[in-house]
Amino acid sequence: YLLASGQPTDARELLLAAAQERNLSPRAERLLVELALDTAQAESDAGQFDDAVATLAEVSDALDPGTSRARIDVRRTRVEVQSLLRRAEGFRERDLLYEAYALAEEAGSLDPDYAPAVALQGELREELVERHHDRALRAWRARDIDVAIRTWRELLDVVPDFEPARVYLDRAERLRTRLGEPD
Repeated sequence: YLLASGQPTDARELLLAAAQERNLSPRAERLLVELALDTAQAESDAGQFDDAVATLAEVSDALDPGTSRARIDVRRTRVEVQSLLRRAEGFRERDLLYEAYALAEEAGSLDPDYAPAVALQGELREELVERHHDRALRAWRARDIDVAIRTWRELLDVVPDFEPARVYLDRAERLRTRLGEPD
């Protein structure tokens, strides 16, 4: 009745209360899940990711393990990933690439099959590597070994598998040792 009369929030709250009391029919459970997913989608579309996650978490906690709960949990993870990606883009816009990349990596680890997360992580990795490796190379060529070493170390802390930085860092550290300069 509540849903038919245009009160989906009240309908969801009533179904949620029944679910929390473990007094919900399978049909009512499916309706609760659909209402929660619809509400979370509207909240996500409005950029209210924390509200969407809270909506889904509340319903997930009220459901017994099973297909319905799994649907809610999958959607909650996706909303969390979308929130992380939006925050990463914000850092990127402010030119804070390390912070942006960390959030994109977290998003990718939560949902490794979500193409936008994989794409943003790759783009940010490329930007980080290009910018910081170039900065380190410029310092190296200018014989500013300490700046080059520091920059390569910072880069490798974030992107440990970037082999050219590792090679150049090793060379720079060996040169500094031969020159007798402290770390």
